[in-house]
Amino acid sequence: MKKFWLSVLILIASVTVAQAQLKPAKGDLGLGFNLQGLSNLSLNNFSKDDFGVPQVLVRYYLSPKYSLRAQVGFSMQNGESVYRNSFVDSLSASRATLKDSTIKTSHSSMNFSFSPGIEYHLKSNAARLDPYVGAVIPFSFSGESVTEVDERITFYDFASEKTIFDKDVTSTTNEPGAILVGLNLLAGFNFFISDNIAVGAEYSLGFGMTSVGGDVTFKSAGSIQATEDPTNILKVDQTTTVELSSSIMSGSLSSRGGINISIFW
Repeated sequence: MKKFWLSVLILIASVTVAQAQLKPAKGDLGLGFNLQGLSNLSLNNFSKDDFGVPQVLVRYYLSPKYSLRAQVGFSMQNGESVYRNSFVDSLSASRATLKDSTIKTSHSSMNFSFSPGIEYHLKSNAARLDPYVGAVIPFSFSGESVTEVDERITFYDFASEKTIFDKDVTSTTNEPGAILVGLNLLAGFNFFISDNIAVGAEYSLGFGMTSVGGDVTFKSAGSIQATEDPTNILKVDQTTTVELSSSIMSGSLSSRGGINISIFW
């Protein structure tokens, strides 16, 4: 850790020269990232919203003193996994049976966040230091989550050459989304190591209101043959609905780990 910070100080010192730094001016645009790692440095997303969605930071300078900023994030999940198992069981029963099972699970969800804000850049006697304060209104949206499990299990008896058990049931769970709105006050700085690249850090103090509302629905549909009689079929068609409504107010003082990197043009 000491070697890492020593390297950062050496880097800053090596580019700090007597000439004045041209800080971003009106019309300049910047992207913010987060530098993480010790032995293997990497640029990562600037931050994550309250639902864990990675965000990138965009700045636009209205003037040397004022800049607009926005943290934008988006994530979408749409995946499927399949488990299959087939084996002959000659130990747990008096007659050999073939057990076939297939379980397919699929999940889909979408999250979006947009946090607009404004920064006021303070006057600094240090040519390369750019301190600022600001405010951000975080908005995060977590969409409806849908999980579907398709279960197929079959037991086949070799002696009678009959299917003695067969289950084909699909279960679906729908969970409502959530919305977060808040207000964060910021304080941070940029230190320019070149005309277009700055390192810095940022602290924030704020609160947010998270609201979750809607119905959680559990639905099962399909059929079960529990005996050797193929006409003995149990139809499955069940729906359970649970109303969900909650609001959570939260506040925190936070800072981002590592070093913030801003690139301007």
